[in-house]
Amino acid sequence: MNNPAASRTNRQVTRRKVTKMYTARFFSTSLGRASLASIGAMVVMCCFALTQQVNAVPSVMASTAAITGELA
Repeated sequence: MNNPAASRTNRQVTRRKVTKMYTARFFSTSLGRASLASIGAMVVMCCFALTQQVNAVPSVMASTAAITGELA
């Protein structure tokens, strides 16, 4: 009979070494510095867009007919 648990223990398990990408060594390269600049630009752009939305005043005013529900 084929036992999956037994076959798992009989196999040789090979593990790969996982390298971390975001280390000080990565950010010291030109690609790392470019990624930091890109992240910084995106944060600035999002903050700018948010402040534009917060400061915006709606220019459309509801008419009295729309408020009271009158129909023509």
